[in-house]
Amino acid sequence: MAQPIAPMPIYESMKEGFYDSGLNTYPLVLIDTHNRHHTHSFQDANPYLKGEIFRHAVWMSLADASARGIADNDLVTVTSASGQMMLPAYVSQRIVPGLVYIHDGTWATPNASGIDMAGGPNMLMDGYFNPNGEDPHNTLVEIALYEAES
Repeated sequence: MAQPIAPMPIYESMKEGFYDSGLNTYPLVLIDTHNRHHTHSFQDANPYLKGEIFRHAVWMSLADASARGIADNDLVTVTSASGQMMLPAYVSQRIVPGLVYIHDGTWATPNASGIDMAGGPNMLMDGYFNPNGEDPHNTLVEIALYEAES
């Protein structure tokens, strides 16, 4: 649902950002952007390039990963109020604690339980429309180490 646009520039707290009340349940802010290695269908449509161009993973800070017992390349679940996915973690000091990042462009591939196995971040978004014309491309999430059911 569109919201009115202010006639003068004002600061507006970002929906599902660092000051959102939902941080109690989902303490990490997920952002996604298009990158030069992966555009919507190019990599998914070419099976020879899957995994060869770049490492598709959820980027997270060393501090956030350590607090959750996650190491680099561990399989994790990323959960938001709108969905869930599984993909590897890329633990790096190149991202700010409290923020996580997934490259946009992967086609969502949900399993029988509705969990996306390909890592398409749109599965985690709520479809909010920003009237200023900017895609929000952010949502609140929690990340946990994947534990296989025995």
